[in-house]
Amino acid sequence: MKTSVERIEIEVRKQDFPFLTETNPAAYHIGGGSAPWNVPQELRVSVLDRDQKMQTLPIRVAVEQGPMVLVPRYNIQRGQSLTAEDFELVSVERTNGNVLSDYSEIEGKEALSILAAGRQVSQNQVKPKVLVQRNAMVKVHARFGAVDVNTYCKALKEGSEGDVIQVEPPWKTKTRPTPITVKIIGVNEAEVLAK
Repeated sequence: MKTSVERIEIEVRKQDFPFLTETNPAAYHIGGGSAPWNVPQELRVSVLDRDQKMQTLPIRVAVEQGPMVLVPRYNIQRGQSLTAEDFELVSVERTNGNVLSDYSEIEGKEALSILAAGRQVSQNQVKPKVLVQRNAMVKVHARFGAVDVNTYCKALKEGSEGDVIQVEPPWKTKTRPTPITVKIIGVNEAEVLAK
């Protein structure tokens, strides 16, 4: 997972400070710590002193990460349905506006444009997946008390889950239009809105 560190705070004991002024990077060895890395850690820093003896010092480290956002693991094509497996949560220094930051924000969505791997994705780059196309035959459910009625109607516009659209029943006549207002509940499925 890629991470972006905003700030690292190091706590060193006063008596250990002279050992850490060694400027030769080869003189240091750092070990310890464990995930998650954004909680306080205790690391062990081993350093060669002036007498070429190895000294091991405990150092407290706190890492503050930037905001977490979702980025695609690979390029996602326009119109592709999005799944949690397509994304990973990463820490960034700053966000580019209203970006995806939670896996629930991609459920039932599709890409409006190509989403580049590793790049932040704005809310306006995704939309709810279209479940009903215009002119498609839609199975409409209606419940009246204990009676369930199902029929097929033609969708007058496209829509996603939860959208309210109008459908045209097969008994429509030219002189008396009878569109029905329904709520989309699935792929080519809708239910009559209760009045």
